Amino acid sequence: MTSKTTKSFENVGLTHIEESSETRKEMKEIFEKYSQKYFTQKMFVSGLQKSNPYINKILRSLVEEKFITFKTVGRTKFYIRA
Repeated sequence: MTSKTTKSFENVGLTHIEESSETRKEMKEIFEKYSQKYFTQKMFVSGLQKSNPYINKILRSLVEEKFITFKTVGRTKFYIRA
């Protein structure tokens, strides 16, 4: 027997999670087009008008995929196309 609460989730939830966002696509395009330039997290936050944690999450995932790399100068990370 299924409870009413469990039954109410029958049409809720996702079967596929989209891992790519428009912001992520835009950032990848920027890194590809300007592959010789370094960018900071703050540049993306102000340029794309997104939150700092959101941009940071995207940058970390792009580094993990080895799409970009970074160089730390002082306390600032500068990201560039790998």
